Amino acid sequence: MHVKTRKPDNYLMDVATVMTMRLTSLPMMWMFNPLKAEKETRKMFSEKEDALLEMQNQLMQAPAMFWYDMWTGMLDGDNDAGWQRAQRKAESRITRPYTSRVSANRRRLAKGN
Repeated sequence: MHVKTRKPDNYLMDVATVMTMRLTSLPMMWMFNPLKAEKETRKMFSEKEDALLEMQNQLMQAPAMFWYDMWTGMLDGDNDAGWQRAQRKAESRITRPYTSRVSANRRRLAKGN
């Protein structure tokens, strides 16, 4: 079973893209559509709070899930007894709250919504 993960370079590129899109569009929004600008600004901050809470939840579950993934890897006959599998899955679970939001924001801002 292979875990699909995004490469860190893709995530960092998405972060840079979202920051650039917001920094270039927000000043114009504040001038021509303050309500939309306020909504975007609130969204920008509230999603970070939500992602932090989700990440804290994942961190609490991480040790148990790590050992479960190791055990599964051993039973499946992984060469390293599940170590790499458990590490990849733990990384993916912990970073998912941020990476999924950044990707969604990049797609949404690219559409102009």
